[in-house]
Amino acid sequence: MYDTYSIELDEEILDTENMEMIDQKYYIGCYLHIRVENILLFHNKIHLNTFMKYESNEISNYLSDQGNIWVPKIDILQLHILSDDTYTVVVKTFWIKIIQRSWKRVYKQRQRSIQIMKTLNNIRKREIGKINAINLPSIYGLLTN
Repeated sequence: MYDTYSIELDEEILDTENMEMIDQKYYIGCYLHIRVENILLFHNKIHLNTFMKYESNEISNYLSDQGNIWVPKIDILQLHILSDDTYTVVVKTFWIKIIQRSWKRVYKQRQRSIQIMKTLNNIRKREIGKINAINLPSIYGLLTN
C-alpha cells in the first residue's frame, strides 16, 4: 500500500510544483492524449529522486490522485512549449527499449570475443608478442549498425 502523504512531502521538499518548466527538457511523468487533435498534452511530473525512492505503482497512484485521472504508466517525456503556451510532449520511453535490445546483442558479441581471447592459443600469441587485435563492440555507435 502506498503512502500518498510521504510522496507529497518528498515532492514539496524537492519543490517540483513551483519549478519553471523548460522547453526541450526531459521530465518523468504522465501525459494526456487528445484524440480529436492528435496531440499529447503534458499532465504531471515527478522529481527523479522521488521516482527512484518509490515503486512505480505507488508513483502511478500518486500521479492519478494528483490529476484525478488514471495514469496507466509513467514515461520519460520531452516537453515542447508551443507559441500559445500549450505544453505538449514527445514520449521518449520507447528509445530505452530499443537501446536495451541493441545492447543485449552487443553484450553477447562482447562475451564471445572475450571467450575467444581467453583461449590458450590467443594467450600464447600475446605472451610471445603477437597481439591479436579483437575489436570489442561497445555502446558507442550502438544504434548506427
